[in-house]
Amino acid sequence: MAGRLGLKFAGLLAISVMLAPGAALAAKCGNNSGGFENWKKEFQQEAANAGVKRRGLQALAGARYATATIKVDRAVRKAFRGDVNSFMKRRGGATIIRKGKALKKQNARLFADIER
Repeated sequence: MAGRLGLKFAGLLAISVMLAPGAALAAKCGNNSGGFENWKKEFQQEAANAGVKRRGLQALAGARYATATIKVDRAVRKAFRGDVNSFMKRRGGATIIRKGKALKKQNARLFADIER
Protein backbone atom coordinates (compact mmCIF):
# COMPACT_ATOMS: atom_id res chain seq x y z
CA MET A 1 0.00 0.00 0.00
CA ALA A 2 2.83 2.42 0.86
CA GLY A 3 4.35 1.81 -2.57
CA ARG A 4 1.09 2.68 -4.30
CA LEU A 5 0.75 5.82 -2.20
CA GLY A 6 4.32 6.76 -3.08
CA LEU A 7 3.59 6.37 -6.78
CA LYS A 8 0.40 8.39 -6.46
CA PHE A 9 2.34 11.06 -4.59
CA ALA A 10 5.03 11.07 -7.29
CA GLY A 11 2.35 11.45 -9.95
CA LEU A 12 0.71 14.32 -8.11
CA LEU A 13 4.11 15.88 -7.57
CA ALA A 14 4.95 15.62 -11.25
CA ILE A 15 1.63 17.13 -12.29
CA SER A 16 1.87 20.00 -9.83
CA VAL A 17 5.40 20.91 -10.83
CA MET A 18 4.61 20.61 -14.55
CA LEU A 19 1.66 22.93 -14.15
CA ALA A 20 3.79 25.51 -12.38
CA PRO A 21 5.26 28.21 -14.60
CA GLY A 22 8.96 28.29 -15.28
CA ALA A 23 11.76 25.90 -16.07
CA ALA A 24 9.91 22.79 -14.88
CA LEU A 25 8.20 22.72 -18.26
CA ALA A 26 11.53 22.35 -20.08
CA ALA A 27 12.37 18.77 -19.08
CA LYS A 28 11.55 16.23 -21.80
CA CYS A 29 11.43 12.47 -21.34
CA GLY A 30 11.26 11.45 -24.99
CA ASN A 31 9.12 8.77 -26.57
CA ASN A 32 10.76 5.70 -25.03
CA SER A 33 12.43 4.62 -21.81
CA GLY A 34 15.88 5.61 -23.06
CA GLY A 35 15.64 9.20 -21.89
CA PHE A 36 13.55 8.67 -18.78
CA GLU A 37 16.37 8.42 -16.23
CA ASN A 38 17.96 11.59 -17.60
CA TRP A 39 14.57 13.30 -17.50
CA LYS A 40 14.12 12.24 -13.86
CA LYS A 41 17.50 13.75 -12.93
CA GLU A 42 16.65 17.04 -14.65
CA PHE A 43 13.13 17.09 -13.26
CA GLN A 44 14.35 16.25 -9.74
CA GLN A 45 16.64 19.28 -9.82
CA GLU A 46 13.83 21.50 -11.10
CA ALA A 47 11.49 20.13 -8.42
CA ALA A 48 14.07 20.76 -5.69
CA ASN A 49 14.56 24.31 -6.97
CA ALA A 50 10.77 24.77 -6.88
CA GLY A 51 10.73 23.82 -3.18
CA VAL A 52 9.72 20.15 -3.32
CA LYS A 53 10.81 18.47 -0.09
CA ARG A 54 12.89 15.31 0.43
CA ARG A 55 9.87 12.98 0.62
CA GLY A 56 8.61 14.16 -2.75
CA LEU A 57 12.05 13.87 -4.33
CA GLN A 58 12.38 10.32 -2.98
CA ALA A 59 9.00 9.42 -4.47
CA LEU A 60 10.12 10.82 -7.81
CA ALA A 61 13.36 8.82 -7.63
CA GLY A 62 11.27 5.64 -7.31
CA ALA A 63 9.16 6.41 -10.38
CA ARG A 64 9.42 3.96 -13.28
CA TYR A 65 8.83 4.54 -16.96
CA ALA A 66 5.26 3.49 -17.73
CA THR A 67 5.22 2.39 -21.37
CA ALA A 68 1.44 1.97 -21.48
CA THR A 69 0.86 5.45 -20.03
CA ILE A 70 3.24 7.09 -22.50
CA LYS A 71 1.60 5.20 -25.37
CA VAL A 72 -1.84 6.50 -24.36
CA ASP A 73 -0.48 10.02 -23.87
CA ARG A 74 1.04 10.08 -27.35
CA ALA A 75 -2.20 8.75 -28.87
CA VAL A 76 -4.22 11.46 -27.10
CA ARG A 77 -1.85 14.13 -28.36
CA LYS A 78 -2.45 12.95 -31.92
CA ALA A 79 -6.21 12.99 -31.39
CA PHE A 80 -6.28 16.44 -29.80
CA ARG A 81 -6.56 18.99 -32.58
CA GLY A 82 -8.18 22.39 -32.49
CA ASP A 83 -9.67 24.02 -29.43
CA VAL A 84 -11.00 22.34 -26.30
CA ASN A 85 -14.66 22.89 -27.22
CA SER A 86 -14.38 21.12 -30.58
CA PHE A 87 -12.41 18.28 -28.97
CA MET A 88 -15.06 17.82 -26.28
CA LYS A 89 -17.83 17.77 -28.89
CA ARG A 90 -15.99 15.07 -30.85
CA ARG A 91 -15.22 13.04 -27.72
CA GLY A 92 -18.60 13.34 -26.00
CA GLY A 93 -17.85 15.88 -23.29
CA ALA A 94 -21.30 15.61 -21.70
CA THR A 95 -20.87 11.86 -21.26
CA ILE A 96 -17.40 12.31 -19.78
CA ILE A 97 -18.70 14.91 -17.32
CA ARG A 98 -21.67 12.77 -16.32
CA LYS A 99 -19.44 9.76 -15.71
CA GLY A 100 -16.94 11.89 -13.78
CA LYS A 101 -19.64 13.23 -11.50
CA ALA A 102 -20.94 9.70 -10.86
CA LEU A 103 -17.42 8.46 -10.05
CA LYS A 104 -16.84 11.43 -7.75
CA LYS A 105 -20.03 10.66 -5.86
CA GLN A 106 -19.27 6.93 -5.76
CA ASN A 107 -15.75 7.54 -4.40
CA ALA A 108 -16.53 10.50 -2.11
CA ARG A 109 -14.98 8.81 0.93
CA LEU A 110 -11.73 8.07 -0.91
CA PHE A 111 -11.47 11.68 -2.10
CA ALA A 112 -12.16 12.95 1.43
CA ASP A 113 -9.36 10.72 2.74
CA ILE A 114 -6.99 12.01 0.06
CA GLU A 115 -7.81 15.61 0.97
CA ARG A 116 -6.78 14.95 4.58
